[in-house]
Amino acid sequence: MVVQGGGHVILANCVVDFSRASGVSVIEKSRSALFDCIVRGCATSGVEVADGSIVNLSYVNAIGNSNHGMIVSSGGLANIEDSVFRDNGGAGIKLELGSQALVVHTEFSGNRNGPYSGEGRIMSHANRCRKNSISNLPVGFSSNDDPDEAQGLIIKLRTTRVV
Repeated sequence: MVVQGGGHVILANCVVDFSRASGVSVIEKSRSALFDCIVRGCATSGVEVADGSIVNLSYVNAIGNSNHGMIVSSGGLANIEDSVFRDNGGAGIKLELGSQALVVHTEFSGNRNGPYSGEGRIMSHANRCRKNSISNLPVGFSSNDDPDEAQGLIIKLRTTRVV
């Protein structure tokens, strides 16, 4: 499903199965909300946010997608809460430079590249991750998702620090 051209869409109680591309793409300054949805088995990422678009996710399960559970590209904004990102081929959520995201009370498990991924192994200061549940990390990853801090991220091979 593609939302584009400034469109506004609310998806509730839905299942997006085995899409040949991203399950849900929100592009070109569009706004969308996903509530109580499952996005699974997609050929690329489960949810894609790009081009100045805004997405709100609540109670969304992004499971078993070939690439990332969700990717927020430069200019994208995402608010994610009470969701699950599990067993995706890339990161649970990839946050590219210039993106903004708030990730709260979300569960990450078994994602090939860890729960969060950023450019150059560090997320932008505009991204905030709080009070998330992280388990089943890949070898070489550590978690710095501190429930009392404003930022949290995954550091690959322990080569950078949270600032």
